[in-house]
Order: sequence, then structure tokens, then C-alpha cells
Amino acid sequence: MDSRLLDSYATVILEFGLKINMGEKVLILFDENGIELARRISSKAYQLGASDVRTIYRDSEIEISRYQYGTNQALISFPKFEADYQLESMRNGYHSINLLSFNGVDNNIDANKIAAYQTIRSKMMAETQKIGMSNYVKWVIVPVASYRWAKAIHPQLAPDIAYELLWEELFKVCRVNEENPLLSWKIHNQSLKFHTDWLNRIAIQSLHFMDENTDLTVGLVDNHIWCGGENVTKDGKVFLSNIPTEEVYTMPNKYEVDGHVKITRPFMLYGKLINELTLYFKEGKVIDFNTSGATELISKFIHTDSGSNRLGEIALVDKFSPINQINHPFYQLLIDENACSHLALGNAYEENITNSYSSKESVGFNQSSVHLDLMIGSNDMTVTGKLKNGQKMLIMKEGTWVSFKEESYESKGNSTK
Repeated sequence: MDSRLLDSYATVILEFGLKINMGEKVLILFDENGIELARRISSKAYQLGASDVRTIYRDSEIEISRYQYGTNQALISFPKFEADYQLESMRNGYHSINLLSFNGVDNNIDANKIAAYQTIRSKMMAETQKIGMSNYVKWVIVPVASYRWAKAIHPQLAPDIAYELLWEELFKVCRVNEENPLLSWKIHNQSLKFHTDWLNRIAIQSLHFMDENTDLTVGLVDNHIWCGGENVTKDGKVFLSNIPTEEVYTMPNKYEVDGHVKITRPFMLYGKLINELTLYFKEGKVIDFNTSGATELISKFIHTDSGSNRLGEIALVDKFSPINQINHPFYQLLIDENACSHLALGNAYEENITNSYSSKESVGFNQSSVHLDLMIGSNDMTVTGKLKNGQKMLIMKEGTWVSFKEESYESKGNSTK
């Protein structure tokens, strides 16, 4: 890959993602695919005034060997000290950078083994995830190319060519190849904030998603907040949690989801690629689903805990997202969730609601040890909002935002503009 672009990537991650300040501490998580980028990030972090940089290294080949050769005990145990390390790093003010890759699908590995281990890992890491999702410290997740990932996306190309093409695509969707990446991100962030400000202003009570395969109504919690672009920690520090990002998102009421929804992009679950899934909701809960060849895995996931079969997030993404324009899935939720509108089963984000509630349960705030994004947007999808005053407003039409000059209202069956 282009060394200069990799340096630019490190700059975007630190200066717009983490927004590192003098004296701050950094924790970098990465696997063998992220070593070079992690080194550049560490070097630049110190140049920008970081007081300490720590790392957590994860090797995908070692992890795969657990599933290939590990005994049952290797699949049902997760050391508390590993969860504690990340938890204590946050409590000690370390802001994290997670370099996330994708190491392909190995059909020789039993997905049930991966499911067993990831389930126990999620439960052991639940407190860490809870603190992280509450924005206790700054955090950012970014993608890193790998040869296995490149082969999965571009199987027809020679390995080196596929790898270079994947890096080109990642640099594009992460706005690293722009003439001035930091300025490009500033402009993009302003666009996302424009949409969140509008959605927060119109006070939506529920959203209705409709296309040929989906008819879903999602109630929103009272005092919900639409977020998108930059995030803010508990003590007021600004950061950008996901690179790339194209979404604006808020908190559904976990008891007020009804209808059916079909995914529109494949996703990975327990090491298996799932291409088809339709979920059926009643009073917020998944009561049934249809899938092809993954029934046992979907069932395992939605029975992880009491919140894994309810929604924790609903997000809107315009079909003209640069990720969607690339016209192939990435098989990585960090990227694919920013291709089209999506929902998430599992834990909700605290930033999506004001603090004016007596208990999370009372307002419909979903809690879980997992969080799984599922893409549902299409080029034909219409999203209509029901406002607190009883009117209906067209939010998205044919997969894209409506013009604010053409806001569509319906009241008691009569439409006005």
C-alpha cells in the first residue's frame, strides 16, 4: 500500500478520530495485519504529546488454533484478567484505538465452537463493553486490510492485487485519499450533524420502515437523542468513534418494535457468512425468524441473554453513501453498517438518551452483553416518522433523505406540504 497514505491514515485516526491532546494516554488493539499501522500511530501519538502508548496484540492464527484443536475447556473459559485489563485501562484514562481486520471464513471450523467461545467472551467482557459504550473515555475503531479479507472480497484477483485494491477502497471510504483528509472529515461531520439536529428538532415518536421485503415500526424512547459524527465523553472530550461513518442513530424503545424486516447485506456471525435473514418482532421481541443454513447460529445469538432478542439501536444511512457506491459488501460490520440503514440487536448506547429517567427498564433502554448490527436499507425503502403531535413526516424516500424544503406531512389521513 502507499506509505504516504498509511501515514495520512494514522493522522486521521489520531487527530480527527481520537483527537489526542497533550499528556493523554493511548491503548492500541491490533492483530498481525495492523502491526505497521500500529507502529505509525504510536510514533505519531508521541509526537503529538501522548504521555504513554500501550498495546494489546491479538494473533488470528493463534485464535483459529483454539477452534481447530482446543478442548471443550478452551471454548468455555475466558480469563477475568483480560477483561479486567481493558476495564482498568479505561478507568485509568487510556483512550483506545481498535485496528479491526477480517481474516476470512474457514469452512473447516465448526461455527458452534466459535459461538461457544464468543458467547462466554461477551459475557465476561460485558462490564467493559458497558463502560466503553457509555463513552467513559475516547475510543475509535478503524479497519485494516488483510490478505484473507481481500481474497473474500475479490476472489477473482491475484492475492497482491486484491490486497492493494482493498487498501485503496479502505482509504477511499475513510476519506484518507482526499487532498485534505482532515478538512474532508470536518465537512462530512458537519453534514451528519445537520441531519441529527433536524431529527432531534422534529421530535419523532416512532419510525416506519417499508419496502418490498420489510414492514417494520420502531418506537423510540422518550427523550431520545439522535447522534452522528463526532461523539462526546462523559467529561466533555470530543472524538469520532467509527472510521468510516455515514450513519445517524438513536435508541429504540425495546418494547415497541412490531412487524418484519429482511437484511439487505450479508454479515458474519460466529465465523459464518449469513446471506439471508428475516426477523419478526412483536412488542419489541424477536418472536420468529427465517434464514438459510444458519438457524442454529441465529438462535444461539438471540438467546445469548435477555436483551439479545431486542433492539438497542436504529440508524439511518443514505443510499448514496460512498460505501454503498462501491457496490460490493465488505463482510465487516464496521464498514457495511455505513452502507445503508440498519438496526442492532442487543445493547443500547447511553449517548442516545438524556439522563432524565428513573431506570433503564422503565424507559425501554435495552441492555445486553452483545451488539449486532444488521443492514436493512434498500434503494426502494421509505422511512416515515410519526411525530409526538400525531403528524407523519417522510424522512427518507427510495433510500435517500427527503429535501427539507419538501418535508411531507400527513395528519388524520390528509397530506399537506
